[in-house]
Amino acid sequence: MLQIIEWQETFENAKSRDIDHCTWIPVPNKQGRNYRRLLKMPSGAMHYGVFIALVLVCSRQENPRDGWLTTDGTGEGQPLSLADLCNLTFIPVHILKRSIEVLSTEIGWLRDTTVSSGDTLSSQGMRIKNRTEQKEQNRKKEGRAAPFAPPAIYQVGKYASSIGFSIDAEQFVNFYQSKGWLVGKNKMKDWKAAVRTWKRRESNEQKPKQPVGHYRESEKLA
Repeated sequence: MLQIIEWQETFENAKSRDIDHCTWIPVPNKQGRNYRRLLKMPSGAMHYGVFIALVLVCSRQENPRDGWLTTDGTGEGQPLSLADLCNLTFIPVHILKRSIEVLSTEIGWLRDTTVSSGDTLSSQGMRIKNRTEQKEQNRKKEGRAAPFAPPAIYQVGKYASSIGFSIDAEQFVNFYQSKGWLVGKNKMKDWKAAVRTWKRRESNEQKPKQPVGHYRESEKLA
């Protein structure tokens, strides 16, 4: 079973997360280290074309999408075979097979969780899994925060309800989207903290203001 790694952080944004069936997809234009490594390989451009074709397949799945190349787009679904992917992408099976191998084992853009014995991952899938887990452990050890991913409207509404706050989730998302998800001059790190700030601000605004010249009853009797 194949999964495109870090799908949510890379190929979704606040708008796409609220669309059940997308007809478009946000694709990063950053040409990072793995992109450069891939394009320097023999047939690297071909492998990159295969990857984009697989991204398009996943983008047409029903929300919530998480990069799984399965019949229903979930980790529990039936894996799409090479023949299935050939029918969906119009790319010959032998090209798909070679490119998937490169993208999984050498570049790390795909995770292969194919089971080889009923309860263990294939050696290829295990290498990718271990590499991903090691990156996460290193990030936590160094105290680095996870990459910020803008929330969908439904996520804001759901979280606000969980803390007893009635919020216009669409207004919240539109407000920070218009600011490029900046808080002051800094990139937002935790949108849930921003929701809590909105809650505190609204609570303070609803508190009755003490009239000028107001004094306690004990002061009146003194």
